[in-house]
Amino acid sequence: MHRALELRGAGKSYQQIAESMGVGLATAHRWCREGLATLPIDSAEVMRKLALARCERVMAEIMTRLRTEGVSLQLVDAILRAQVVFARLHGIVLDDSDGGLTVTVELPAPRSPKPAPRQAARAKAIG
Repeated sequence: MHRALELRGAGKSYQQIAESMGVGLATAHRWCREGLATLPIDSAEVMRKLALARCERVMAEIMTRLRTEGVSLQLVDAILRAQVVFARLHGIVLDDSDGGLTVTVELPAPRSPKPAPRQAARAKAIG
């Protein structure tokens, strides 16, 4: 699982991870998702930013192809898929499985602020 996450952080696609590790695509995706869930928040944010940058590069490539090749169903599908990934990376989940469109915004859990060492010492001295 750790190696899959390292490869993903290096910009590899899930397909490339699956092939290099000798597992199926779904397994590579699951290992990355589960590995990401175990990372500290700061590390997870780094991975999210890397994924956003990759998504933006993919969108730029698709838009270049759209301008040079013209509109095709394949390119429209690629744009829509990239937009779903981009939205998910921003905490927006799009679901159209029931025939309508449901949009869910996933907000991160609030962190409990830890007082700075000086503030903690001062609080003990006063209290």
